[in-house]
Amino acid sequence: MLGAALMAIAIVGVQTVDTGDRTATVAACDAVEVPSLGLSRCVVPGGQAQIDAGHVVRVDYLSSADVHWLAGHRTSHGATFLSLPQLRVGAMVVFRGVVYVVTDYRLVDRFRADEVMPWMASPTPSVVLQTSASGNNVHVWRSVALVPTAPMVATAPPPIPG
Repeated sequence: MLGAALMAIAIVGVQTVDTGDRTATVAACDAVEVPSLGLSRCVVPGGQAQIDAGHVVRVDYLSSADVHWLAGHRTSHGATFLSLPQLRVGAMVVFRGVVYVVTDYRLVDRFRADEVMPWMASPTPSVVLQTSASGNNVHVWRSVALVPTAPMVATAPPPIPG
């Protein structure tokens, strides 16, 4: 499964991106991929204007060097995160060539974000995915970087005395 997630990483060439208020040509795309959902989207920096223009956005004011907060609409404005409510804990997320594993899910009142505020201040490298839900709620998932472990090296048992 990990091999499949790593194989899903793609470098996207020169592309034109409409950021809502202007069109920019970018050399490469920061892609977010969720292999279990067949989801692959370019990510642009910005805020609500870019989300409403139909993009998956790395939300500037919620992100940090360690935490990438990605948001997109589920049912309108291009429905870039239409399949996201099917995301499950344990699923892999790939962003900027790093593999993350979904560890948490919350249904949060958009006006009471205190439940997920600690995720923004976390020193753990993570990707937070957010999309709309019914009423004043939003779906929010947290995925943390998959930390590679040192491979086990097989060694022969010590000789038996005697």
